[in-house]
Amino acid sequence: VLGPSAGGNVALSVCCMLHDNNEKQPKGLILYYPNVTYMMNTRSQLKNQSILLNFMDYHYYSLSYTPNSIDRLNWKVSPILYPHLDSLASTIMFYSNKDMLLDHQLLLVDKMGKNIKSHAHNYLHGFCSRLKISKQTLPALKDFIDGNC
Repeated sequence: VLGPSAGGNVALSVCCMLHDNNEKQPKGLILYYPNVTYMMNTRSQLKNQSILLNFMDYHYYSLSYTPNSIDRLNWKVSPILYPHLDSLASTIMFYSNKDMLLDHQLLLVDKMGKNIKSHAHNYLHGFCSRLKISKQTLPALKDFIDGNC
């Protein structure tokens, strides 16, 4: 199962639901700069804003996806809250040291323990899907494919 950003949220949530229902897990999970919660106000959200994702955009997306703020406390919406993250399928996560979601992504690495391999880079959030915006996109994707992250 693969997902970037909000798609990473969905991919991780699906794996959590499968685990919670004692269903078969996928062979693996690949996450690109995943958004693992819609809770806000971390240091990286305030510090690491960019043209591809800034605090106002993130706030808009959060309100669009979860208009009822109490839903953000549900692990099906914020899979970082799932109590058995270390029991999910083997996971590879690519994240950026410049991402405003960095703090949440590092928390995911901590909670998944040995079950996750993470690769840091210095590209902006959303670089995979923004070919026209980021001149770094194609080289970054090549790095990912070649395993140079």
